[in-house]
Amino acid sequence: MNLKSLLRSKPAKFLKGGIALKVFSFGLNYILVSLVSIQINIAYFVVLLADFLVGYFINRFFVFSETSDSHKKTFSKFLVAGLSFRALNYFLYSWLITKGENMYLAMQFITTIIILVMKLYVYKKIFK
Repeated sequence: MNLKSLLRSKPAKFLKGGIALKVFSFGLNYILVSLVSIQINIAYFVVLLADFLVGYFINRFFVFSETSDSHKKTFSKFLVAGLSFRALNYFLYSWLITKGENMYLAMQFITTIIILVMKLYVYKKIFK
């Protein structure tokens, strides 16, 4: 497998899309907490909602672009999985914040890594 085909593989596309999405999410979290002064848990809820919506479009049109299912069917599956991942992410983040509130971006990073691995396997099945 050459480098070009490796970069076009689903895991590589998932990683590239995920990195772009996380840059957006971390930036939004920083803006909401540090610049707008929204309470940390409320800001993160907004971040997860935005992350979900943008994530669907990245996965549907960039990572798994050859998906044959309808948008309605795919989105409904993605919604169930996404809500589950966001709930797990939110509760894990909220728990970690109790350990170090001043380190909210580090806590976001930890939860992101944990959830990212789980998402790849589930989203492969959704966007088959």
